Amino acid sequence: LSSPVALFALEQVAGWDLNADEVGPLFNELPASVKQLPSARELSQKIETARKTGVGQTAMDFTQQDTSGNPVTLSTFRGNYVLIDFWASWCGPCRAENPNLVRVFQQYKGKGLHIIGISLDQPNARDRWLKAIHDDRLEWTQLSDLKFWRNEVAVQYGIQAIPQNFLIDPSGKIVAKNLRGESLEATLAKFIQ
Repeated sequence: LSSPVALFALEQVAGWDLNADEVGPLFNELPASVKQLPSARELSQKIETARKTGVGQTAMDFTQQDTSGNPVTLSTFRGNYVLIDFWASWCGPCRAENPNLVRVFQQYKGKGLHIIGISLDQPNARDRWLKAIHDDRLEWTQLSDLKFWRNEVAVQYGIQAIPQNFLIDPSGKIVAKNLRGESLEATLAKFIQ
């Protein structure tokens, strides 16, 4: 563990959906000289963000503008289940997952489920973002600052791949992450009666 190669290997193991409980202790074993490398400092920051966004943590509050330019704040949804869905109009896997989201939203919106879509669309792509919302029939809250991968909420939540999502319970705690298809449906059925 004393060389930069160990750091590189650890970065590969960590992946885009980093588990802080697994990667953190391994990172701590690296010598101080390796921890000073720029890539090590970056990995340390990713571990810290993963800790803050792990299941059982309180979801970090944020405010971002909706499609009409109105600010929307996560904490105003307290008392309900909220699925924060990170996506973009240009993301094929995101668009393929949207019919599943539409189906579960129709099923659970009357039972206290809200979805907040956070788009990683690009600065010049507002029209494509709005068209995708319309075409895919995404009737829930849609937010974006149109900063692509630098979307402030995506950075705050450590998003490095999309689609990604977080299920927040009525108290504001993260109760599940990265749910798709049948696992999304099964998890919602477990939490929302």
